Amino acid sequence: MRQADEERRIADLREEVQHLASGVGDVRRTLWRTFGVLGAIGAVIAVAFGGPLGLCGGIVLGSISAALFGLLLAGLVELLISGCRAQLRRRITELPPEQRRAVVMPLARETSGDAWRIVYPLSRELRNALPPKRTEVTPAAALEGRGDEPAASEQSLPAP
Repeated sequence: MRQADEERRIADLREEVQHLASGVGDVRRTLWRTFGVLGAIGAVIAVAFGGPLGLCGGIVLGSISAALFGLLLAGLVELLISGCRAQLRRRITELPPEQRRAVVMPLARETSGDAWRIVYPLSRELRNALPPKRTEVTPAAALEGRGDEPAASEQSLPAP
């Protein structure tokens, strides 16, 4: 019974990550659509009131506003992702370490986009908390010598 409850909690957390990521994507798309509509309205007004000169001014102002809006959008999305990450971090601290890894590590490998940006820093934190892996089966014996003695090929040969 307990195993089933733990698996359900893990599945719920995975679904929550996917839900948070889709919410971030929805916000991003809504903001881009809003920017597109406002840009179109601005272009129509610039052409209507300024004629050809207004069109040139509209292009310049549109380029500047697109750059500024892109920066604003990136900042807002990053704030939203960090908020989602903090929410997920609070939720997974309730789990034991092995279940945390069972939730986060597969998501970090399998997801992409916003879900990956939410989960990857958490997976990196979990990996850093693990003890380092030993790659040697048994430690190698220390070599004898100082290291500055000549090798067999460097010894002088007897004179003929």
